[in-house]
Amino acid sequence: MAWFYTRQKIEKESRAIFEDQVNQTTRLIDLHIQDYIDTLYDLRGLFRVSGDISLEQWNRYIQSLDLERRLPGIVDVTFARTISGKEKKNFETHIQQIYHNKTLTVHPAGNREKYFPTLYATSFQKENTRKLGFDLGGDLVRLSALDRAIASGKAAATGKLTLQITQKPGFAIRIPVFKNDLPRGTGDEKRAALLGFISFSLSVDNMMGSIFEENNSREVDFEIYDNGPVEKEPSRNLNLDSARFFYDRDGVLHMSDPLYQRRYQKTVFLGVAGEEWLIYFSTPSDFNTGLEARFPLFILLSGTIISFLVFGMTWSAANSQARAEELAMKMTVELKESEGKFRSISQTARDAIISTDLSGKVVYVNDEAVRLSGYSSEEIVGKYYDILISERLRGSRAIILEKHLFTKKARRSGKVIETTAMRKDQTEFPVELSLGRWKIAGQSFFTAIARDITNRKKSEKVIKEKNSFVQLLYIITVAANESASLEEALQICVDAVCQHTGWPMGHVYLTKNDNGGNVMIPSNIWHFDNPLQFTGFRRMTENTILRPGEGLPGKVLEDRAPLWMVLPLPLNQFPRGLSAEASGIKTCFAFPLLVEQEVVAVLEFFSREKVSPDESVLEAMTHIGTQLGRIVERKRAKERMSFMATHDPLTQIPNRTIFSDRLANAIANAKRSLKSVAVVFIDLDRFKRINDTLGHTLGDVAIQAVAQRLKSNVRISDTVSRWGGDEFTLIFENLARVKDARKLCQKIVEGLAKPFEVGGHECFITASVGVSLFPHDGETEEILLRHADTAMYRAKERGRNNFQFFSQEMSSDSSDKLVLENQLRHAIDRKEFVLYYQPVLDCQTGRITGAEALIRWKHPVLGIIPPGTFIPLAEETGLIIPMSEWVIQTACAQNKAWQETGLPPIRVATNVTALYFQLPGMVEKIRNILKETDLAPQYLELELTESVLMHQKEETIINLNKLHDMGIDISIDDFGTGYSSLSYLKRFPINSLKIDRSFVMEVTTNPDDAAIAWAIIAMAKSLKLKVIAEAVETADQLAFLKSHACDEFQGFLFSPAVPPEAFINLVKANNASVFL
Repeated sequence: MAWFYTRQKIEKESRAIFEDQVNQTTRLIDLHIQDYIDTLYDLRGLFRVSGDISLEQWNRYIQSLDLERRLPGIVDVTFARTISGKEKKNFETHIQQIYHNKTLTVHPAGNREKYFPTLYATSFQKENTRKLGFDLGGDLVRLSALDRAIASGKAAATGKLTLQITQKPGFAIRIPVFKNDLPRGTGDEKRAALLGFISFSLSVDNMMGSIFEENNSREVDFEIYDNGPVEKEPSRNLNLDSARFFYDRDGVLHMSDPLYQRRYQKTVFLGVAGEEWLIYFSTPSDFNTGLEARFPLFILLSGTIISFLVFGMTWSAANSQARAEELAMKMTVELKESEGKFRSISQTARDAIISTDLSGKVVYVNDEAVRLSGYSSEEIVGKYYDILISERLRGSRAIILEKHLFTKKARRSGKVIETTAMRKDQTEFPVELSLGRWKIAGQSFFTAIARDITNRKKSEKVIKEKNSFVQLLYIITVAANESASLEEALQICVDAVCQHTGWPMGHVYLTKNDNGGNVMIPSNIWHFDNPLQFTGFRRMTENTILRPGEGLPGKVLEDRAPLWMVLPLPLNQFPRGLSAEASGIKTCFAFPLLVEQEVVAVLEFFSREKVSPDESVLEAMTHIGTQLGRIVERKRAKERMSFMATHDPLTQIPNRTIFSDRLANAIANAKRSLKSVAVVFIDLDRFKRINDTLGHTLGDVAIQAVAQRLKSNVRISDTVSRWGGDEFTLIFENLARVKDARKLCQKIVEGLAKPFEVGGHECFITASVGVSLFPHDGETEEILLRHADTAMYRAKERGRNNFQFFSQEMSSDSSDKLVLENQLRHAIDRKEFVLYYQPVLDCQTGRITGAEALIRWKHPVLGIIPPGTFIPLAEETGLIIPMSEWVIQTACAQNKAWQETGLPPIRVATNVTALYFQLPGMVEKIRNILKETDLAPQYLELELTESVLMHQKEETIINLNKLHDMGIDISIDDFGTGYSSLSYLKRFPINSLKIDRSFVMEVTTNPDDAAIAWAIIAMAKSLKLKVIAEAVETADQLAFLKSHACDEFQGFLFSPAVPPEAFINLVKANNASVFL
């Protein structure tokens, strides 16, 4: 079991490591490319400041940027000038003159309206005069990037190119340069103001080489493909051909190899200045990370290597010194025989040689000693040797040298010491001395062979600092990766930097957005070696908020770069200066923490000593800030990915994934505690009307408001999740009684019923809520959800805006509904639908002027089924679309048939649902129906609800105008019950309004309904619209309508809807005897 658990643990960690390496590599590539883009913007700044620049200015500025070192992978940098066809000849003459080369021309050849030939080109691999005069717009790949760059005014990348110099895959990034004195608001203005393009040609192979150094996992292979411009909706087809292949890390293409055994794989799409790269990551089947085991070994080996380097340098120096000693000793022996010969040899030595008598007076110096000390020979000889020793070490000549030279213990030849020497100009430098004693004619002398070891000491210091920096960076990196928060990571970093530098105090300022701008606010992250000494400065800092450019943190925020200050400084440069001086602070430096190119924090450090700016320290701190920023970026990316995987992106509340996990846990807990769990399914009532009325953007705002309202009406322990669309699911845990769930549901319904403020509109949103209980209604997630959903539909049937608990009888009702749905699907094919027609009459004459076609379902078993039973189901399932088409087709055919039997022509009205009206090609479908049935358009009327008019307004106007232009009548059904603005009656080509039955039924008994009906009629008349009253059942109702000049009516007063045959009889009877 332990082995199995360990194996699972390793697999999980390995997958996490692979994902992390994928994210890190992708981010590194992105960051590298952003460096190139940022440099292009810097180059463009040169043109903005100087205007058109010369070749000399170009070369000088490019050289100052040190691009080859800073930007690995760059092949060349060019500037291409925009010229017209008429300017081509002059341009060629110009480049031939400045480069003294008469073969230079604009190429490739061809007549074009505009040319973009290269004027300046700096290559970093080998000279490439072929670039000069090369037209960037000479092929489609390059021209596409130019067009995107001009349109956006920003940098744009090309697709895959074959580099001219290396003949290897690469790409280019180009940025447009505009003339300063011309407008560039529109596309035409931008083209007119275009001066040219600055471009980088980049080798993907070389660029990736630098990334390998930062991403050490060689077993994670990745391949890069050009996936096309972003604006053209790049293909997500992963079967990319070799023509799009950019780069492969291990030299073997795995993406297209079906036989390659992979352990992990992942495809990432990366935007590169308007282009998209597809990066395919994979590992072999035997991929094994082992980072935890290998990393200490790596540190050990690194330390060993560094130690060997130091040892090697020391050994080399020692050997060199030993050789010098040998030479000196040899000279000493020879000098015993010939002083002249000694002088001749010593003057050729590369080290300084100084001889003294036993009292310490200098008797001889060679030329190298003179050069090294800055004294002349006459200024040294006869003086005590301590003239060459640092004043710090003299002390009445009782110095280190005397201890080594003038004691019996030290009178052996070959003694080597290190000390500090001083030149005539009082500058100090480190030396290594080899000391010896010799005699000439019985007289004793001491000889010192001195070597300047300044460079060696610098090298040792660099190695020591780098070793120390590596350790510091490792400590911070490991700790930051393991930290639980940004604040914890920053505290670790501040402590580590203070310990590394020996500086006594460190602090962190955090970036905060304040009314659209960033400010620096003090944090509680501090490091002190003596807190009491810095009490006043700390108090001052904690009350100091700085804006960009103010003080040390403000300057770092503004410049996004490290800064070193030596105090005192004016208060406008360092506002905390007085407090700093009182605390003994004399030097400070700070560096930014950049996360996704934004400064999120500034780390500042303080010293009691005056310390000159140290570029190596600032560079090291910049690396720390960058590395820490990348760690924070990776953590934030992981957190975002994790959050996105488990939360709804619109409402930020849990999605189905978390809901399922929490429901499983709730059921498990309930089994142990013997308590109940309620699963709640919520569907917002008629939410589509809000989308149709206010638009989908405000509809989303309403959904967000509902989510917040739900969260505010449940307990902390409860779960609120979005199921999708306008549906939500809730979990109520730890319920002792059913009535506890009932109270919570009642609170939900009442809370949602309160008005919402959405985009300046007051909206009323109600919900139908269904509830199922564990264990009473089911013991699994699937069953509980299904039963809660069933209960929710029962709540809708009960009038909406209520909640219902599941019961077993609902299951049978749901089964009946499912059976009905299946039968409904076959009803059209089986010709079970029929149309009934209700006559429409003129209010004044009593003549039949039209009819409304109403659908009925003639079920073979259940008989006639009214539309209220199956229309909602048809809308829910989408069957309303073929059903609507059948109704229009049948009504037109029937009307034509009536006309052919000799009946007077009349209009037949059919209802058109919102779903059918949104159908692509709907107008053409109706046109074809009229053509097939040979019915004149003026005899067809389409009845629309107000919600149809509110949906996709511009598209609706277009379709309605097309129908109206055909001659079809358009009427608004159930007018007065929707949400439409009256202004739409002027915008849309409407012929008539139908007063809803709810206003007609009580028009003679309810003053409010009478007023509404009268207002609708009066308004319609003023807009020259016809008015039709529905559901007229009494003579008094008709009398009211006639008295107020209503045009037409329909209802049981004359006739209900009848079959086609009966309708013929009604028309004939009406012709014989007018109704009224």
